[in-house]
Amino acid sequence: MRHRGSRNMRGARRGSVYLIVLSAMSIGFLAVTAGILATRVHGSRAETLAEARTARQQATGGLEAGLSLLRYDTSWRRTFAGTLVQIEGSLGKTTVTAVDSLDGVVSGNESHPFRVTATAQHGGARRIMSVLATPNLISSDLLGFSIVANGSITLSSSTAWFKQPAHTNGTITLTSSTAEGTFTSSGVAQGAANYRAAVTLPAIADVIAAYEAIGSTGTMSGSGTTTLSGAFVGPLNPPWLLSSNSAGVYVIDCQGRRLTISDSRINGTFILKNATAGVRVTSSVIWDPVTPGYPALIVEGTLSITMDGADLSEATVSKSLNPATMPFEGSADSDTVDRYPSEFRGLIFSSGNMTISGSLATTAPIFTNGTITTSSLTAVSRAVKPVNGPPGFRGLPRFFVDRESLARTVD
Repeated sequence: MRHRGSRNMRGARRGSVYLIVLSAMSIGFLAVTAGILATRVHGSRAETLAEARTARQQATGGLEAGLSLLRYDTSWRRTFAGTLVQIEGSLGKTTVTAVDSLDGVVSGNESHPFRVTATAQHGGARRIMSVLATPNLISSDLLGFSIVANGSITLSSSTAWFKQPAHTNGTITLTSSTAEGTFTSSGVAQGAANYRAAVTLPAIADVIAAYEAIGSTGTMSGSGTTTLSGAFVGPLNPPWLLSSNSAGVYVIDCQGRRLTISDSRINGTFILKNATAGVRVTSSVIWDPVTPGYPALIVEGTLSITMDGADLSEATVSKSLNPATMPFEGSADSDTVDRYPSEFRGLIFSSGNMTISGSLATTAPIFTNGTITTSSLTAVSRAVKPVNGPPGFRGLPRFFVDRESLARTVD
């Protein structure tokens, strides 16, 4: 006798086994699938982390490379074209830029702070790092001298007194001359001088560029030899057709012509470019920069100074040299009876040879990339090293990095 119930029970048991096996297979399949997906996700995540790490390292290296370039390239502001460093290769692309923090024009005023930014791209990761840098305004050691000549110094029938040392990278020769002060030389000294390693003067192009960024620029009027006599020049009284300049800085292209300056009051800074025919300062001149510590005269060419030692007299030039628009030491009037001491109150720098005779008084250094030759000169230099140096004559390092300003961006 057959029992249906028993068959049904066996069928039910068999079906249960199938379900159990199927469930087990499903669970195994899901586990394998989940494992594969997890492996893929983990691999993708590892790749992203690696890219991010490389991009971060590239940004860090780019920032250091940019700062290193700025430390050693004295003309970077003048030649700046938007990008300091750009590196592209198997590790991606890194770009380093610099922006003036005050006006956005990094090729302008070299006294302004600036921000250096490195942007690195590697795969899908992009990292940006930036830091603020502040220019060093402290005076260059160069400003601790009364005179520095890259060539020889020759004094003939002269008497000189120097508050700070006078130095030549060549030789010193004193003939029928008396000099009170310290002389140092990197060459042979014929006279009393101490040996000193060579002193480096800045490149005239870099100095000119520094003042082109803050001064009014133009060309010298007229043709042939030009004379500026009986003049008063200042922030509101520019020479020739130049625009006025609040700092009294005038960058003038001499176009290879000769310029003579005499019997004048210059309340400002003259930067004379392309003065290949030479510049001569003669008679009586009071030259005081508007900004304390700024240069009086920078000449791209040779310079001759022949002062007579007499006061600058308004009666001689028949005009007031201290009008209301340009007081002298706080005093202004419209008469023509005032007198002014004839002296330079700012540094003098020429790229070519310099000759000096007559009587010269200065309160700032004299520099030349050429030689200095004196004859029948009486000179007094009361130069004192300022705390802060003018553009083109500042110390090292050229800037300070504010590490607390370091910013990191994930983009």
